[in-house]
Amino acid sequence: MTNSSGFARAKPEPAQYWLVVLDLATRHERNLADIAGRMIGAPAWSPDGKEIAVSLGDTGPGPQCTIALFDARSGHRRDWVKLPHTIPVSFAWVRGGTAIAMAGQYLGTSTYRQITLHPYPAGAPSRITNDFNQYGNVSASLSDDAIAAVRSSLISSIYLADANGSAVRRLTTATGSENSFTQARSALDTMTILCQSPRNGVLQIWAVGTAGEAPRALTGTDANAFNPRAAAGIIAFDRLDSTGIQVWVMNSSGGTPRQLTHGARLQVAGLSRDGRYVFVEGETVGHLTLTSTADGRVVRDLGVGWGTAEFSPDTRSLLLGRAESDAQGHRRTRYEVLPLEGGDAMSVVRPPADAVDVRWEPGERSVTFIDHADSGWNVFRMSLDGGAPVRVTHVTDGRVVLHEWSPDGRRLGILVRNGARTDLWVTDAEGRKPVRVTQLSPEIITRIVWMNDSRHLIVEASTRPADVVLIRDFR
Repeated sequence: MTNSSGFARAKPEPAQYWLVVLDLATRHERNLADIAGRMIGAPAWSPDGKEIAVSLGDTGPGPQCTIALFDARSGHRRDWVKLPHTIPVSFAWVRGGTAIAMAGQYLGTSTYRQITLHPYPAGAPSRITNDFNQYGNVSASLSDDAIAAVRSSLISSIYLADANGSAVRRLTTATGSENSFTQARSALDTMTILCQSPRNGVLQIWAVGTAGEAPRALTGTDANAFNPRAAAGIIAFDRLDSTGIQVWVMNSSGGTPRQLTHGARLQVAGLSRDGRYVFVEGETVGHLTLTSTADGRVVRDLGVGWGTAEFSPDTRSLLLGRAESDAQGHRRTRYEVLPLEGGDAMSVVRPPADAVDVRWEPGERSVTFIDHADSGWNVFRMSLDGGAPVRVTHVTDGRVVLHEWSPDGRRLGILVRNGARTDLWVTDAEGRKPVRVTQLSPEIITRIVWMNDSRHLIVEASTRPADVVLIRDFR
Protein backbone atom coordinates (compact mmCIF):
# COMPACT_ATOMS: atom_id res chain seq x y z
CA MET A 1 0.00 0.00 0.00
CA THR A 2 1.08 3.58 -0.55
CA ASN A 3 0.08 7.03 0.63
CA SER A 4 0.76 8.48 -2.78
CA SER A 5 -1.19 8.75 -6.00
CA GLY A 6 0.18 8.52 -9.53
CA PHE A 7 -1.26 10.37 -12.51
CA ALA A 8 -0.27 11.68 -15.93
CA ARG A 9 0.05 15.26 -17.11
CA ALA A 10 0.10 15.87 -20.86
CA LYS A 11 1.03 18.45 -23.46
CA PRO A 12 -0.79 17.49 -26.69
CA GLU A 13 1.55 18.97 -29.32
CA PRO A 14 4.12 17.63 -29.56
CA ALA A 15 2.99 14.62 -27.58
CA GLN A 16 4.70 14.81 -24.19
CA TYR A 17 3.64 13.22 -20.91
CA TRP A 18 4.89 13.44 -17.36
CA LEU A 19 4.30 10.70 -14.84
CA VAL A 20 3.58 12.58 -11.61
CA VAL A 21 3.48 11.25 -8.04
CA LEU A 22 1.31 13.13 -5.54
CA ASP A 23 1.89 12.70 -1.80
CA LEU A 24 -1.63 12.50 -0.37
CA ALA A 25 -0.56 13.81 3.06
CA THR A 26 1.48 16.84 1.98
CA ARG A 27 -0.11 17.39 -1.48
CA HIS A 28 3.42 17.66 -2.83
CA GLU A 29 3.89 16.71 -6.50
CA ARG A 30 6.99 15.09 -7.91
CA ASN A 31 7.71 14.49 -11.60
CA LEU A 32 8.74 10.84 -11.62
CA ALA A 33 9.43 10.47 -15.35
CA ASP A 34 9.19 12.30 -18.66
CA ILE A 35 7.56 10.27 -21.43
CA ALA A 36 7.90 11.19 -25.08
CA GLY A 37 5.07 9.78 -27.12
CA ARG A 38 1.50 8.85 -26.24
CA MET A 39 0.28 7.52 -22.91
CA ILE A 40 -2.98 5.56 -23.09
CA GLY A 41 -5.29 5.49 -20.10
CA ALA A 42 -4.40 6.08 -16.47
CA PRO A 43 -1.32 4.64 -14.73
CA ALA A 44 -1.80 1.73 -12.30
CA TRP A 45 0.18 1.42 -9.06
CA SER A 46 1.31 -2.11 -8.12
CA PRO A 47 -0.16 -3.48 -4.87
CA ASP A 48 3.25 -3.41 -3.14
CA GLY A 49 3.76 0.24 -4.06
CA LYS A 50 7.08 -0.38 -5.77
CA GLU A 51 6.13 0.05 -9.45
CA ILE A 52 3.72 2.00 -11.61
CA ALA A 53 2.44 0.43 -14.81
CA VAL A 54 1.84 2.70 -17.80
CA SER A 55 0.45 1.87 -21.25
CA LEU A 56 2.33 3.58 -24.08
CA GLY A 57 1.19 3.82 -27.69
CA ASP A 58 3.83 2.78 -30.22
CA THR A 59 4.41 3.94 -33.78
CA GLY A 60 4.98 0.58 -35.36
CA PRO A 61 3.34 -1.44 -38.10
CA GLY A 62 -0.26 -1.17 -37.04
CA PRO A 63 -1.59 -0.24 -33.58
CA GLN A 64 0.41 -1.67 -30.72
CA CYS A 65 1.25 -0.73 -27.18
CA THR A 66 4.00 -1.25 -24.62
CA ILE A 67 3.29 -1.85 -20.95
CA ALA A 68 6.14 -0.07 -19.18
CA LEU A 69 6.91 -0.33 -15.48
CA PHE A 70 8.37 2.68 -13.66
CA ASP A 71 10.18 2.34 -10.33
CA ALA A 72 8.10 4.38 -7.87
CA ARG A 73 11.23 5.88 -6.25
CA SER A 74 13.76 6.40 -9.02
CA GLY A 75 11.48 6.64 -12.07
CA HIS A 76 13.57 4.04 -13.89
CA ARG A 77 11.63 2.62 -16.82
CA ARG A 78 11.46 -1.07 -17.64
CA ASP A 79 9.46 -2.22 -20.65
CA TRP A 80 7.57 -5.30 -19.62
CA VAL A 81 5.63 -6.47 -22.70
CA LYS A 82 4.72 -5.31 -26.20
CA LEU A 83 1.17 -6.04 -27.36
CA PRO A 84 0.69 -5.95 -31.14
CA HIS A 85 -2.68 -5.02 -32.67
CA THR A 86 -3.83 -3.74 -29.28
CA ILE A 87 -5.52 -0.49 -28.23
CA PRO A 88 -5.89 -0.49 -24.41
CA VAL A 89 -8.33 1.76 -22.55
CA SER A 90 -7.73 0.82 -18.90
CA PHE A 91 -5.99 -1.77 -16.74
CA ALA A 92 -5.48 -2.80 -13.13
CA TRP A 93 -3.19 -5.05 -11.10
CA VAL A 94 -4.93 -8.17 -9.76
CA ARG A 95 -4.16 -11.14 -7.53
CA GLY A 96 -1.68 -9.29 -5.36
CA GLY A 97 0.37 -8.10 -8.33
CA THR A 98 0.64 -11.46 -10.13
CA ALA A 99 -1.33 -10.30 -13.17
CA ILE A 100 -2.73 -7.25 -14.95
CA ALA A 101 -6.32 -7.15 -16.21
CA MET A 102 -6.63 -4.97 -19.29
CA ALA A 103 -9.67 -3.68 -21.17
CA GLY A 104 -9.03 -2.81 -24.78
CA GLN A 105 -9.42 -3.68 -28.42
CA TYR A 106 -7.46 -6.74 -29.52
CA LEU A 107 -7.65 -6.29 -33.26
CA GLY A 108 -6.49 -9.80 -34.07
CA THR A 109 -9.67 -11.23 -32.60
CA SER A 110 -12.36 -8.59 -32.03
CA THR A 111 -13.53 -5.07 -32.83
CA TYR A 112 -15.10 -4.73 -29.38
CA ARG A 113 -13.28 -3.73 -26.20
CA GLN A 114 -12.83 -6.86 -24.09
CA ILE A 115 -10.96 -7.74 -20.88
CA THR A 116 -7.81 -9.88 -21.02
CA LEU A 117 -5.67 -11.20 -18.16
CA HIS A 118 -1.88 -10.86 -18.54
CA PRO A 119 0.12 -12.94 -15.96
CA TYR A 120 3.03 -11.14 -14.32
CA PRO A 121 5.98 -11.43 -14.69
CA ALA A 122 5.38 -13.88 -17.56
CA GLY A 123 2.80 -16.14 -19.08
CA ALA A 124 0.29 -16.40 -21.90
CA PRO A 125 -2.61 -13.93 -21.76
CA SER A 126 -6.17 -15.26 -21.50
CA ARG A 127 -9.49 -13.68 -22.42
CA ILE A 128 -11.83 -12.94 -19.50
CA THR A 129 -14.77 -11.61 -21.53
CA ASN A 130 -15.88 -12.67 -25.00
CA ASP A 131 -19.03 -10.96 -26.25
CA PHE A 132 -20.25 -7.98 -28.27
CA ASN A 133 -20.32 -5.44 -25.45
CA GLN A 134 -17.70 -2.80 -24.68
CA TYR A 135 -15.72 -2.91 -21.41
CA GLY A 136 -13.74 -0.16 -19.70
CA ASN A 137 -12.82 1.41 -16.34
CA VAL A 138 -11.31 -1.81 -15.00
CA SER A 139 -10.52 -1.95 -11.29
CA ALA A 140 -9.59 -4.80 -8.94
CA SER A 141 -10.55 -5.74 -5.42
CA LEU A 142 -7.77 -5.56 -2.81
CA SER A 143 -9.40 -8.15 -0.54
CA ASP A 144 -10.42 -10.95 -2.90
CA ASP A 145 -10.12 -12.25 -6.45
CA ALA A 146 -12.56 -9.99 -8.28
CA ILE A 147 -12.57 -7.46 -11.13
CA ALA A 148 -15.07 -4.65 -11.60
CA ALA A 149 -15.65 -2.96 -14.96
CA VAL A 150 -18.14 -0.79 -16.79
CA ARG A 151 -19.99 -2.75 -19.48
CA SER A 152 -21.66 -0.76 -22.26
CA SER A 153 -24.11 -2.21 -24.76
CA LEU A 154 -25.42 -0.94 -28.07
CA ILE A 155 -28.98 -1.99 -28.85
CA SER A 156 -29.74 -0.72 -32.33
CA SER A 157 -32.58 -1.13 -34.82
CA ILE A 158 -33.19 -0.08 -38.42
CA TYR A 159 -36.27 1.84 -39.62
CA LEU A 160 -37.60 2.92 -43.02
CA ALA A 161 -38.85 6.51 -43.19
CA ASP A 162 -40.72 8.42 -45.89
CA ALA A 163 -39.37 11.90 -46.58
CA ASN A 164 -42.94 13.17 -46.93
CA GLY A 165 -43.67 12.35 -43.29
CA SER A 166 -45.62 9.09 -43.50
CA ALA A 167 -45.44 6.55 -40.67
CA VAL A 168 -41.98 5.13 -39.92
CA ARG A 169 -41.70 1.35 -40.35
CA ARG A 170 -39.37 -0.86 -38.30
CA LEU A 171 -37.19 -3.23 -40.35
CA THR A 172 -35.19 -4.94 -37.58
CA THR A 173 -35.67 -5.49 -33.84
CA ALA A 174 -32.84 -5.97 -31.35
CA THR A 175 -32.78 -7.24 -27.77
CA GLY A 176 -29.05 -6.77 -27.17
CA SER A 177 -25.67 -6.10 -28.73
CA GLU A 178 -25.52 -9.64 -30.08
CA ASN A 179 -28.40 -9.14 -32.55
CA SER A 180 -28.29 -5.41 -33.29
CA PHE A 181 -27.94 -4.12 -36.85
CA THR A 182 -25.58 -1.14 -37.13
CA GLN A 183 -23.40 0.83 -39.56
CA ALA A 184 -26.20 1.46 -42.07
CA ARG A 185 -24.10 3.59 -44.42
CA SER A 186 -25.10 2.63 -47.97
CA ALA A 187 -28.12 1.58 -49.98
CA LEU A 188 -27.34 -1.66 -51.79
CA ASP A 189 -30.10 -1.05 -54.35
CA THR A 190 -33.51 0.65 -54.45
CA MET A 191 -34.98 -1.85 -51.96
CA THR A 192 -32.05 -2.93 -49.76
CA ILE A 193 -29.79 -1.39 -47.14
CA LEU A 194 -26.35 -2.68 -46.12
CA CYS A 195 -25.62 -3.24 -42.40
CA GLN A 196 -23.46 -5.22 -40.02
CA SER A 197 -24.54 -7.47 -37.16
CA PRO A 198 -22.84 -10.14 -35.01
CA ARG A 199 -23.80 -13.80 -35.32
CA ASN A 200 -22.04 -17.01 -34.32
CA GLY A 201 -19.26 -15.13 -32.57
CA VAL A 202 -18.25 -12.83 -35.45
CA LEU A 203 -19.44 -9.67 -37.15
CA GLN A 204 -21.10 -10.25 -40.51
CA ILE A 205 -22.36 -7.99 -43.28
CA TRP A 206 -26.08 -8.22 -43.99
CA ALA A 207 -28.53 -7.11 -46.66
CA VAL A 208 -31.73 -5.80 -45.04
CA GLY A 209 -34.68 -5.49 -47.41
CA THR A 210 -37.36 -2.81 -47.09
CA ALA A 211 -40.25 -5.06 -48.20
CA GLY A 212 -40.34 -7.15 -45.03
CA GLU A 213 -38.13 -10.06 -46.05
CA ALA A 214 -35.68 -11.58 -43.55
CA PRO A 215 -32.15 -10.08 -43.44
CA ARG A 216 -29.60 -11.99 -45.49
CA ALA A 217 -25.96 -12.57 -44.47
CA LEU A 218 -23.47 -11.68 -47.22
CA THR A 219 -20.30 -12.84 -45.43
CA GLY A 220 -19.44 -16.03 -43.57
CA THR A 221 -18.30 -16.84 -40.05
CA ASP A 222 -14.60 -17.47 -40.74
CA ALA A 223 -13.61 -13.86 -39.97
CA ASN A 224 -15.09 -10.57 -38.77
CA ALA A 225 -16.50 -8.44 -41.62
CA PHE A 226 -17.66 -4.89 -40.90
CA ASN A 227 -17.71 -1.22 -41.99
CA PRO A 228 -19.48 -1.93 -45.32
CA ARG A 229 -19.90 0.57 -48.19
CA ALA A 230 -21.84 -0.13 -51.39
CA ALA A 231 -22.02 1.50 -54.83
CA ALA A 232 -22.58 0.36 -58.42
CA GLY A 233 -22.76 -3.33 -57.56
CA ILE A 234 -19.55 -3.27 -55.45
CA ILE A 235 -19.32 -3.75 -51.68
CA ALA A 236 -16.12 -2.65 -49.95
CA PHE A 237 -15.60 -3.67 -46.32
CA ASP A 238 -13.06 -4.33 -43.59
CA ARG A 239 -12.12 -7.90 -42.77
CA LEU A 240 -10.43 -8.85 -39.50
CA ASP A 241 -8.58 -12.09 -38.84
CA SER A 242 -5.40 -13.12 -37.03
CA THR A 243 -3.27 -11.24 -39.58
CA GLY A 244 -4.94 -7.89 -38.90
CA ILE A 245 -7.45 -5.68 -40.74
CA GLN A 246 -7.55 -5.49 -44.53
CA VAL A 247 -9.89 -3.98 -47.11
CA TRP A 248 -11.87 -6.51 -49.13
CA VAL A 249 -14.41 -6.17 -51.94
CA MET A 250 -17.22 -8.40 -53.19
CA ASN A 251 -20.22 -8.12 -55.47
CA SER A 252 -23.67 -7.00 -54.30
CA SER A 253 -24.85 -10.57 -53.63
CA GLY A 254 -21.80 -11.36 -51.47
CA GLY A 255 -20.04 -13.36 -54.17
CA THR A 256 -16.40 -13.33 -55.38
CA PRO A 257 -14.87 -11.79 -52.23
CA ARG A 258 -11.23 -10.80 -52.65
CA GLN A 259 -8.59 -9.02 -50.62
CA LEU A 260 -7.78 -5.56 -51.92
CA THR A 261 -5.03 -4.33 -49.57
CA HIS A 262 -1.96 -5.93 -47.99
CA GLY A 263 -0.66 -4.07 -44.95
CA ALA A 264 -0.64 -4.17 -41.17
CA ARG A 265 -3.91 -2.30 -40.62
CA LEU A 266 -5.84 -0.81 -43.53
CA GLN A 267 -9.50 0.23 -43.48
CA VAL A 268 -12.20 1.59 -45.79
CA ALA A 269 -12.82 5.33 -45.40
CA GLY A 270 -15.07 5.87 -48.44
CA LEU A 271 -16.29 4.39 -51.74
CA SER A 272 -16.87 6.34 -54.94
CA ARG A 273 -20.37 6.45 -56.39
CA ASP A 274 -19.25 4.52 -59.48
CA GLY A 275 -17.63 1.82 -57.31
CA ARG A 276 -14.21 2.21 -58.93
CA TYR A 277 -12.23 3.68 -56.03
CA VAL A 278 -11.96 3.52 -52.25
CA PHE A 279 -10.34 5.78 -49.73
CA VAL A 280 -8.10 3.57 -47.59
CA GLU A 281 -6.97 4.76 -44.18
CA GLY A 282 -3.50 3.49 -43.33
CA GLU A 283 -1.53 2.55 -40.26
CA THR A 284 -0.96 6.21 -39.37
CA VAL A 285 -4.23 7.76 -38.22
CA GLY A 286 -5.67 9.94 -40.98
CA HIS A 287 -3.24 8.83 -43.68
CA LEU A 288 -5.26 8.17 -46.84
CA THR A 289 -4.62 6.56 -50.18
CA LEU A 290 -6.89 6.42 -53.19
CA THR A 291 -7.08 2.78 -54.28
CA SER A 292 -8.62 1.07 -57.30
CA THR A 293 -11.27 -1.56 -56.48
CA ALA A 294 -10.37 -3.42 -59.69
CA ASP A 295 -6.84 -4.44 -58.74
CA GLY A 296 -5.82 -2.76 -55.46
CA ARG A 297 -3.55 -0.30 -57.26
CA VAL A 298 -2.77 2.83 -55.23
CA VAL A 299 -3.87 5.61 -57.56
CA ARG A 300 -2.83 8.47 -55.32
CA ASP A 301 -1.19 8.90 -51.92
CA LEU A 302 -3.17 11.71 -50.28
CA GLY A 303 -1.08 12.07 -47.13
CA VAL A 304 -2.75 12.88 -43.82
CA GLY A 305 -6.29 14.16 -44.04
CA TRP A 306 -8.17 16.02 -41.34
CA GLY A 307 -11.94 15.69 -41.22
CA THR A 308 -13.76 15.13 -44.50
CA ALA A 309 -12.61 12.82 -47.29
CA GLU A 310 -15.30 12.60 -49.95
CA PHE A 311 -15.69 11.83 -53.64
CA SER A 312 -17.47 14.26 -55.90
CA PRO A 313 -20.80 12.92 -57.24
CA ASP A 314 -19.24 12.49 -60.73
CA THR A 315 -16.10 10.80 -59.24
CA ARG A 316 -13.77 13.16 -61.06
CA SER A 317 -12.43 14.92 -58.00
CA LEU A 318 -12.00 14.65 -54.24
CA LEU A 319 -12.82 16.85 -51.27
CA LEU A 320 -10.16 16.47 -48.59
CA GLY A 321 -9.71 18.27 -45.28
CA ARG A 322 -6.22 19.39 -44.26
CA ALA A 323 -5.12 20.73 -40.88
CA GLU A 324 -3.52 24.15 -40.77
CA SER A 325 -2.84 26.89 -38.22
CA ASP A 326 -4.36 30.35 -38.43
CA ALA A 327 -2.60 33.63 -37.63
CA GLN A 328 -3.17 33.11 -33.90
CA GLY A 329 -1.71 29.60 -33.99
CA HIS A 330 -5.09 27.89 -33.59
CA ARG A 331 -5.68 24.70 -35.53
CA ARG A 332 -8.42 24.76 -38.14
CA THR A 333 -9.24 22.93 -41.36
CA ARG A 334 -9.05 23.92 -44.99
CA TYR A 335 -10.75 21.83 -47.68
CA GLU A 336 -9.07 21.11 -50.99
CA VAL A 337 -10.73 19.99 -54.21
CA LEU A 338 -8.23 17.64 -55.86
CA PRO A 339 -8.26 15.98 -59.30
CA LEU A 340 -8.85 12.27 -58.87
CA GLU A 341 -5.62 10.87 -60.29
CA GLY A 342 -3.15 13.64 -59.50
CA GLY A 343 -2.44 17.34 -59.65
CA ASP A 344 -2.68 20.39 -57.43
CA ALA A 345 -5.82 21.58 -55.69
CA MET A 346 -8.33 23.12 -58.08
CA SER A 347 -10.11 24.98 -55.28
CA VAL A 348 -9.51 25.65 -51.60
CA VAL A 349 -12.29 26.62 -49.20
CA ARG A 350 -11.91 27.63 -45.56
CA PRO A 351 -15.18 27.31 -43.61
CA PRO A 352 -15.48 28.97 -40.20
CA ALA A 353 -13.38 27.50 -37.40
CA ASP A 354 -16.44 25.88 -35.78
CA ALA A 355 -17.61 24.13 -38.96
CA VAL A 356 -18.23 20.37 -38.67
CA ASP A 357 -19.86 17.66 -40.81
CA VAL A 358 -18.53 19.21 -44.03
CA ARG A 359 -20.16 17.68 -47.13
CA TRP A 360 -19.99 18.07 -50.88
CA GLU A 361 -23.31 19.42 -52.10
CA PRO A 362 -24.64 17.38 -55.05
CA GLY A 363 -24.31 20.41 -57.36
CA GLU A 364 -20.50 20.05 -56.93
CA ARG A 365 -19.71 23.77 -56.77
CA SER A 366 -20.24 24.25 -53.05
CA VAL A 367 -19.84 22.54 -49.69
CA THR A 368 -22.28 22.51 -46.82
CA PHE A 369 -21.51 22.23 -43.12
CA ILE A 370 -22.93 22.60 -39.63
CA ASP A 371 -21.66 25.70 -37.82
CA HIS A 372 -21.32 25.21 -34.07
CA ALA A 373 -20.95 28.96 -33.65
CA ASP A 374 -24.60 29.30 -34.68
CA SER A 375 -27.13 28.98 -31.84
CA GLY A 376 -29.08 26.28 -33.70
CA TRP A 377 -25.98 24.64 -35.23
CA ASN A 378 -27.62 25.28 -38.58
CA VAL A 379 -26.47 24.10 -42.00
CA PHE A 380 -24.62 26.65 -44.14
CA ARG A 381 -23.55 26.60 -47.79
CA MET A 382 -20.19 27.94 -49.03
CA SER A 383 -19.22 28.23 -52.68
CA LEU A 384 -15.97 26.69 -53.90
CA ASP A 385 -15.51 29.87 -55.94
CA GLY A 386 -15.34 32.03 -52.81
CA GLY A 387 -17.72 34.21 -50.84
CA ALA A 388 -19.26 34.19 -47.38
CA PRO A 389 -21.27 31.25 -46.03
CA VAL A 390 -25.02 31.35 -46.60
CA ARG A 391 -27.49 29.87 -44.11
CA VAL A 392 -29.53 26.95 -45.46
CA THR A 393 -31.60 25.73 -42.50
CA HIS A 394 -33.31 27.85 -39.87
CA VAL A 395 -33.62 25.66 -36.78
CA THR A 396 -34.36 27.62 -33.61
CA ASP A 397 -35.82 24.87 -31.39
CA GLY A 398 -32.95 22.43 -30.84
CA ARG A 399 -29.71 21.97 -32.74
CA VAL A 400 -28.71 20.28 -35.99
CA VAL A 401 -26.24 17.45 -35.36
CA LEU A 402 -26.02 15.80 -38.80
CA HIS A 403 -27.08 16.49 -42.39
CA GLU A 404 -27.39 14.31 -45.50
CA TRP A 405 -28.25 15.31 -49.07
CA SER A 406 -30.60 13.17 -51.14
CA PRO A 407 -28.97 11.57 -54.22
CA ASP A 408 -30.84 13.94 -56.56
CA GLY A 409 -29.82 17.00 -54.49
CA ARG A 410 -33.39 18.21 -54.11
CA ARG A 411 -33.86 17.36 -50.43
CA LEU A 412 -31.85 17.72 -47.24
CA GLY A 413 -32.22 15.39 -44.25
CA ILE A 414 -31.18 16.80 -40.88
CA LEU A 415 -31.04 15.31 -37.40
CA VAL A 416 -32.23 17.83 -34.81
CA ARG A 417 -31.41 17.26 -31.15
CA ASN A 418 -33.72 18.86 -28.63
CA GLY A 419 -33.04 17.84 -25.04
CA ALA A 420 -33.01 14.03 -24.86
CA ARG A 421 -34.75 13.64 -28.25
CA THR A 422 -33.26 13.47 -31.72
CA ASP A 423 -35.64 13.64 -34.68
CA LEU A 424 -35.22 13.46 -38.44
CA TRP A 425 -36.49 16.42 -40.43
CA VAL A 426 -36.48 16.85 -44.21
CA THR A 427 -36.39 20.18 -46.06
CA ASP A 428 -36.05 21.22 -49.65
CA ALA A 429 -32.61 22.16 -51.02
CA GLU A 430 -32.92 25.71 -49.68
CA GLY A 431 -33.94 24.67 -46.18
CA ARG A 432 -37.62 25.47 -46.73
CA LYS A 433 -40.79 23.41 -46.05
CA PRO A 434 -39.40 21.42 -43.10
CA VAL A 435 -41.21 18.16 -42.33
CA ARG A 436 -40.62 16.16 -39.15
CA VAL A 437 -40.28 12.56 -40.27
CA THR A 438 -39.62 10.67 -37.02
CA GLN A 439 -40.65 10.81 -33.36
CA LEU A 440 -38.81 7.86 -31.85
CA SER A 441 -38.38 7.37 -28.09
CA PRO A 442 -36.43 6.29 -26.07
CA GLU A 443 -34.13 5.36 -28.96
CA ILE A 444 -31.74 8.02 -30.24
CA ILE A 445 -31.17 8.31 -33.99
CA THR A 446 -27.47 8.01 -34.78
CA ARG A 447 -27.39 7.62 -38.57
CA ILE A 448 -29.54 8.36 -41.63
CA VAL A 449 -29.06 7.09 -45.20
CA TRP A 450 -31.00 8.14 -48.27
CA MET A 451 -32.29 5.37 -50.49
CA ASN A 452 -31.59 5.66 -54.21
CA ASP A 453 -35.14 6.92 -54.93
CA SER A 454 -34.43 10.17 -52.99
CA ARG A 455 -37.75 9.68 -51.21
CA HIS A 456 -37.07 7.13 -48.50
CA LEU A 457 -34.46 7.16 -45.76
CA ILE A 458 -32.98 4.47 -43.58
CA VAL A 459 -32.87 5.48 -39.91
CA GLU A 460 -30.53 3.77 -37.44
CA ALA A 461 -31.65 4.33 -33.83
CA SER A 462 -30.28 2.89 -30.62
CA THR A 463 -30.12 2.88 -26.86
CA ARG A 464 -26.82 2.55 -25.00
CA PRO A 465 -27.36 0.99 -21.57
CA ALA A 466 -24.35 0.68 -19.27
CA ASP A 467 -23.83 -1.11 -15.98
CA VAL A 468 -21.07 -2.10 -13.60
CA VAL A 469 -20.21 -5.80 -13.61
CA LEU A 470 -18.27 -7.84 -11.07
CA ILE A 471 -16.25 -10.69 -12.50
CA ARG A 472 -15.04 -13.61 -10.37
CA ASP A 473 -13.60 -17.07 -11.00
CA PHE A 474 -11.53 -15.87 -13.95
CA ARG A 475 -8.38 -17.66 -15.06
